[in-house]
Amino acid sequence: MRVNNQAMNLFTYLDNQAAADDVLKNVAEKQKSNSFQDLNLVSVGITGGNFDDMLSAMEKGELNVDLQTMGNYVDFNMQKMEKEVYQLAQSFGVSMPVEINIEDGQLQVLDDSDEGQKLQDYLDRDERLNKLVQQTGKLSQFYEWGLVREQASKYQESGVDDGNLLEFLQEGRENIVHQNRLLIDSEGVQYLSQRQSQSLIEKYSEKFGYGEKGAS
Repeated sequence: MRVNNQAMNLFTYLDNQAAADDVLKNVAEKQKSNSFQDLNLVSVGITGGNFDDMLSAMEKGELNVDLQTMGNYVDFNMQKMEKEVYQLAQSFGVSMPVEINIEDGQLQVLDDSDEGQKLQDYLDRDERLNKLVQQTGKLSQFYEWGLVREQASKYQESGVDDGNLLEFLQEGRENIVHQNRLLIDSEGVQYLSQRQSQSLIEKYSEKFGYGEKGAS
């Protein structure tokens, strides 16, 4: 991230601690502001149905979202949504586990029972909750895919060849970008995309001998 000429001029302030502190504070605030601007751009884009455009922009390097900030945002949305959806499933007596498919702007409860249909009818009527479930799912996918792309760069720097990198990225897309479902079970609520990056990275790091090569 660019900080213009402020960072380059820090040596000027070595004899003036107060001035140096001010410069560093301004740089940090600007970086934080840019992070939230990019995060807002992603959120607005996904809300507007432009998920694929946001992914494409990230992959081209046109959109650089701080992944830690993004992860916190996903967790915040999850906390708002999780309790509500879980309580609804319980109140309607839905047998768990049950999955909700998210596709083409629609939520589909994968349960043909009367209880499952009651949950379906409620989600169809509650536009606010319907949108929250869909948007949080897309944000989770975007975040997980960002973690995979970040790890791919680390693999490349450590000397992993292009063929293996392509395999890693292709499996990441299949497991994350193409898996948009919500699972409700006795443990709570989670998207199938959640933590997929972690298991994928563990699998391929072992395959590539990544940690054994001195990479971190």
